[in-house]
Amino acid sequence: MGHTASPASTLRLLIPVSRRRRIFCATTYAEKLRRGDLTIEVCLLHVLEPVGSWQALLHPASAHMAIQRQRAEAILSLAAKPLQAAGISYAAYLRCGSVVSSLLDAAEELGCQEIIVPKKRRTIFSRNVVPTLLSRRRAVPVVVIDASGNPIRDDGGPVLLGEELGWPG
Repeated sequence: MGHTASPASTLRLLIPVSRRRRIFCATTYAEKLRRGDLTIEVCLLHVLEPVGSWQALLHPASAHMAIQRQRAEAILSLAAKPLQAAGISYAAYLRCGSVVSSLLDAAEELGCQEIIVPKKRRTIFSRNVVPTLLSRRRAVPVVVIDASGNPIRDDGGPVLLGEELGWPG
């Protein structure tokens, strides 16, 4: 699990953000990487799923999307605070569509070298998004991290920091 960015270069991370998910573990991961020779840039992404037929019955689609957009902007603003406090460069993005496809497309379009997702918990990611993301991944690696911001191996074990950074063991 080495990084594709070379030493003294920039590593761009895509961090998905949902209303129930906090990005503190991802911020910790980014801070650990920054301790090396890497410059870290973070792309925060919130994905709005398309309006369903039952939602359209409650509100017109345009009103529903306006409400969702407002909430998403607030979520992204809150998610940016730990990055600001850590001095990590970031940009926030909002997309509408399938969560997995939106994450994969955004990672490629924004030039991200990694997609950072939390270990499966009771969040949007517990709806099989992480396993689906891992099975459909494209050129951009998906890094699953624990609550402490440590990468997790495919077998569920932790990745040692030197191993994660591509250093010889």
